[in-house]
Amino acid sequence: MFLTKITLSNDITDQRIRDSNLYDLHRTIMSGFPQNPRRVLFRKEDDSVILVSSYDIPKYEVDYFKSVSTLAYNMSYDTGDVLHFKLHANPVKQSNGKCVAITQDEDVLQWLGVMSVKNGFKTLQAIASKASPIISYKCKIKQTHNSVVFNGILKVENQKAFIHSLKNGVGRAKGYGFGLLSVKK
Repeated sequence: MFLTKITLSNDITDQRIRDSNLYDLHRTIMSGFPQNPRRVLFRKEDDSVILVSSYDIPKYEVDYFKSVSTLAYNMSYDTGDVLHFKLHANPVKQSNGKCVAITQDEDVLQWLGVMSVKNGFKTLQAIASKASPIISYKCKIKQTHNSVVFNGILKVENQKAFIHSLKNGVGRAKGYGFGLLSVKK
């Protein structure tokens, strides 16, 4: 796996990326993978930094962004490891065949608890910070995505499921910048 940090400059091209909807940002991120890539996850850290997690090394035009740095990411985590984590997620539930945003604080943390079990870890401590809803347009249809950033501490309970979640993300709407679980010891 590879982790890429993209730093945007203040020129007009990067400003359009900053201001555009996430569908366009997703297309821009995917432009670094001309062959049909396996799972690519990304997260906007702030207005000037985007993190990209991928199976393959991306190939971006060097002068398109202010800087692009990629490093190999060793996922050698074992059951019992305790790690700090960050996750930008789109907490939703199914209701009458539709995805409905989970917005209450206690429900959001309960959603994280359910997702953590499915993804091979136990949440030991978590803070949920509601972010602005993410608006995107796909085929001129407006989509609104609930947006929550989780920071905390987790414990690896199932190594195989945990590594799978690091590689493939957690939750829904991964193409819109959700689901990238980042961890550090």
